Amino acid sequence: MTYDGLLVLANVVIKAWLCILSLILLSATTKFADLLRGLKQLGIPKVIILILSFMYRYIFVLVDEVMRMRRARDSRNFGGGRLRQLRTLGNMLGTLFIRSY
Repeated sequence: MTYDGLLVLANVVIKAWLCILSLILLSATTKFADLLRGLKQLGIPKVIILILSFMYRYIFVLVDEVMRMRRARDSRNFGGGRLRQLRTLGNMLGTLFIRSY
């Protein structure tokens, strides 16, 4: 890597980090409905706004399902070796994927 290449890399990383921080700040201080309204006023297509709205609502359904699965896992004694824990975690992720469809 050259010095110029490292400068470009640093520039891209810093800009990406600032964008992520800005999005976190915006989402922490603004209601989601207001964000969608702002996107609509910016001229974002309605289909994209609807998709974002459905995704936002669906996140809470997935979180509830994960919490139910964790409670079931804990009630069945999740102990055992590392391999058993990984196998159980894989089964849980597969089940979550199937249930979410």
